Amino acid sequence: MKTSDYFKSKRPHRRNEPNQFSLKQSAKLAGIGEALLILWIETERFKPSIELQGAENILGWNRYILTDHDVKRLRKIVEGNTKIVAEHVKGTNWKVAELAEAWGVSSDTIRDLFKLESGIVKIERPGTRKKRAYTTFTVPEAVADRVKRRLS
Repeated sequence: MKTSDYFKSKRPHRRNEPNQFSLKQSAKLAGIGEALLILWIETERFKPSIELQGAENILGWNRYILTDHDVKRLRKIVEGNTKIVAEHVKGTNWKVAELAEAWGVSSDTIRDLFKLESGIVKIERPGTRKKRAYTTFTVPEAVADRVKRRLS
């Protein structure tokens, strides 16, 4: 018996019932891979609305049925993960990525603008034969304001 036949035989269809999707269909609708969805379920980051009880050994991961509401929740999780840069907190130094997003330019442009600017906080790690050199810096708000006024 196919999995879909099992679901049809156990769950009568009602007109008001929301659409139901398999893990594979739900993952595709949310724009993620099926393996990632399984990982989220396994780590309890996401809990589907419907789980067929007593079917763990027979159906494995296919014991989960996701509804339209579940897919919407998945999309929110996915959209939340795509935002990498956090909002700037007033009174703190700007990170390069935060300043780039706020000014609408690339991180490389920000690095070039502030490379020789006085007042920035630089942390330099010299390179070795095996590793390249890194320079991390943050920009105090006063310095960012000064450069923005100069560029305007």
